[in-house]
Amino acid sequence: MLKFTLTVFLFLMFSITSLNINGLRSELKINAVLDSCKADIVCLQETWWGEKTVNHVSKVWSGSVISSLGTNRSCGVAILCKENVKNNIDVIYKDEEGRILIIDISLNNGRKYRVINIYAPNNENQRKRFFVKLGKWMCNDVIIVGDFNVVLTKTDVSVNNVYKNDCSRTKLIDIMSDYNVIDIWRVFNPGVRGFSRRQVVNGTLKQSRVDYCLISSRIVRDLTSVSHVFNNWSDHASLHVRLGEANGVRGGGLWCLNTSLLKDEIFNEKMRKLLLNITEELDVNDNYIQGWNNIKGRIKKVLEAWGKILPHLRPECSKKEHVMQLPFLSNPAFLWGGRCLVSKCLTAAGLTKVGQVVGSTGDFDLLKVCTEMKNKNILYRRNQVAE
Repeated sequence: MLKFTLTVFLFLMFSITSLNINGLRSELKINAVLDSCKADIVCLQETWWGEKTVNHVSKVWSGSVISSLGTNRSCGVAILCKENVKNNIDVIYKDEEGRILIIDISLNNGRKYRVINIYAPNNENQRKRFFVKLGKWMCNDVIIVGDFNVVLTKTDVSVNNVYKNDCSRTKLIDIMSDYNVIDIWRVFNPGVRGFSRRQVVNGTLKQSRVDYCLISSRIVRDLTSVSHVFNNWSDHASLHVRLGEANGVRGGGLWCLNTSLLKDEIFNEKMRKLLLNITEELDVNDNYIQGWNNIKGRIKKVLEAWGKILPHLRPECSKKEHVMQLPFLSNPAFLWGGRCLVSKCLTAAGLTKVGQVVGSTGDFDLLKVCTEMKNKNILYRRNQVAE
C-alpha cells in the first residue's frame, strides 16, 4: 500500500530539465551528466549520438531513452524519462533530422501535458520554416523546451551582442500569440536581463538567452519554478522546470490593489514613471500576451513593496520628538545597521535584515524613494546615521 501511495503522489507532479549538451559521446561525460540529472524528464539537444551511444545511455540511465539521431548538420535530440514516469509516456512524434521529439505525459489526476523538445536550425530561413511546422503539434497543455537559436526580445542579449531583425523570431512570436503560449522564465523575471548561453568571441564575452520554456498560459498556475543553471559541460545553461498538482503555485488567493496607496503623492509619481518606462521598452516584435503579463508582474512587485513599507514608515514619521531631516548621502551607507528609520521600517516590513545594505531592487529603487521623501521634508530621528 505504501508503494502505491508514493507512486500516485509522484504522478501528480513532475520536473523537466532541458540542456543543449554540445556533444555527449564519451562515457565519462555521459556518466557525469546523467548522474547530475535529477529531473523526471531530461530533454537534450545537440547530442551527436550514434546507435552505439544510444545503447550505452540506455544501460546507464534508469528509465526509457527516446532519441532522434539526425544528421551531421542537426546533431540530434533526446528525451530521457525516469523509471517513475516512463509508463505514463506516449511518444507522439520524432523527426528524421534530429530536431524535434514530442511526448505526452499523463498524470494520475487525468491531466495530460505535451512536452516538445526542439533544436532549431542555425540558418534564419530554415529556422522560420521549422517554426511554421511546429504549429501543427500545438495543443491546450503544451510545454516546449530546447535551444531555439533566436532571442525573443532585446533584453535577451548582452551589451556585447547585436540584436538583429529575424524573420524566424516574428514567426515564433506569431505562433506564441496564436496558441496563447508564453515564455514562462520571462513572466517570472520581468525586465531582468538574464542569459542561457555564454561564448567568448575574439576575447569578448557574448551572452544571450536562446534556451526557452514556452508553455500554454492556462497551465502557468501548475508551475512551481523555472531557472537556468550553468554547468561545466556546455556553453549553454540547463533549464529546470517543476510543475504539477502537488507543486502548483498557490499563494494567498486573489491579489487586490491596496487603493490607499493612490493617496500617496510619491507613489503616484513613481507609478507614472514606471508605466512610461514600460511603454518605451515595448518592442513592436514582442508577443503582446507575454508583454502584458510582464507589465502586470512588474507593477505588482512595486505595489507589494510600497504596501509593505508605507504602513511602518508613516507612524514613525509622525512622531515629533528628537527629529531632524534625513541628510542626503551619495552612497547607501545611511541604510546600514538598523539605526536609520528606513532600515527599521524595512525590517518591520520583512523587506530586509538588520545589518544588510539595501540598494536598488529593480523597479523599486529604495535609495531614490528615500531621497524623494527627504526632499518632501519627511522627518527622521536624530542619531540615526553613521558614516
